[in-house]
Amino acid sequence: LVEQVRQQLLLWIRDETLAAENGSLPSESELAERLAVSRATVRDALAQLERDRIVTRRQGAGTYVNPSVKEFTTSLDVLRDPASLIEAAGRKASIGSHSVGPATLSPAAAAALDRPNAAPVIGISATYLADGRPAIWLEGLIPVVDPTAVTPAFAALAQFVSELTGQIITHSIATLEAVSADRRLAQRLVLTAGQPLICLIDIYLTAEGSRVFYSQSWMAPGLIPIQVLRKTDSVPRPGRVSIW
Repeated sequence: LVEQVRQQLLLWIRDETLAAENGSLPSESELAERLAVSRATVRDALAQLERDRIVTRRQGAGTYVNPSVKEFTTSLDVLRDPASLIEAAGRKASIGSHSVGPATLSPAAAAALDRPNAAPVIGISATYLADGRPAIWLEGLIPVVDPTAVTPAFAALAQFVSELTGQIITHSIATLEAVSADRRLAQRLVLTAGQPLICLIDIYLTAEGSRVFYSQSWMAPGLIPIQVLRKTDSVPRPGRVSIW
């Protein structure tokens, strides 16, 4: 529950719908009432955000958003649909083309989903546009009972997966890889073969830890800036020198 509250507070902070003009957040009591949780849960969530350098807590003054957070445009700390990732970068998102149908598990996907290679799956392939330009190409695999059953209309990715599997995605384990565009990637994203780009590999999970979706998303360079907040593992004290 603390993690869910932390994620919701983080979402509100990113959307700038929570903090006052001076960066102050509502009191713990107000947040607890808004989220229908206890003050202790809110306090623990705020403590985590403080450790992550997202907020600062001033004795007797309240909790404030770290001003540097406002410099973020697109961060990977919140699980977003590819279209939402594009919109978070300030661009208009749309789906250029997509296909959905029975597919075959690759060895990598079978290992990631902890399923046998012969397990039935539905495959997704979609090209997402940013201001009309190809920005993300996603390929995903979803284990299902009957791959020939009627599939729901493809819209928001997480909603599609939830409707297809009957399970709710709450988080993912993500891996970033630097790759070069092969002929297929270059054609999909209108790039030059050999051009470097980022591949985001995701294993989507439920709150109980069930693995329900495996995807790879290739991002065209220059369209979606990705930022990651990195912090030291300790806070330097006066008279102490940190060695990097």
